[in-house]
Amino acid sequence: MGAVCCCKRNDERYSNTPIRQLSRNRSDDFSKIDRHECSPGTILDDDFETEIISVVAQCMISIRQAYQMELNRIIDEMRYFAPESYHNLFFSDYPDKNGIQAHEMARRRVVSDEVKQQLNDRINESIKLSFESQTTDWNSKSRETSRLFVKTLIENLVEDAIYDLIFE
Repeated sequence: MGAVCCCKRNDERYSNTPIRQLSRNRSDDFSKIDRHECSPGTILDDDFETEIISVVAQCMISIRQAYQMELNRIIDEMRYFAPESYHNLFFSDYPDKNGIQAHEMARRRVVSDEVKQQLNDRINESIKLSFESQTTDWNSKSRETSRLFVKTLIENLVEDAIYDLIFE
């Protein structure tokens, strides 16, 4: 977007004359990047990605067990309170009408934000040595960027695994 000169001169050649604006092209910066730096995507070789997925699956075993126990408890409570409702859930409607709500209630009771953070921390701690061994010859900036990438990947994998609890 350019600017227009709005001088108070009566000379027509100066009115509505575009002013040339100097702008810096951001792509000039990228041409100066050292191509030997490692990008976050290169850290995820198949073995490392498999290791992360395996650790997430191992950590989710206890969450799945606690979730299943809570879901069974909710179903038992709905059965106990029948024909009345248990937290607006009727046993006669289970699982056809309120199955998803019962699953969601169990998930909320088992998995809080604190539990998610503990899972993320435990998984990050488990893969810390593998990460460090793969990035020993990287510069600190690339290592830090890759570490953030891996942490985000782990958070997303944990979120997906928890979400899948409802729809299994």
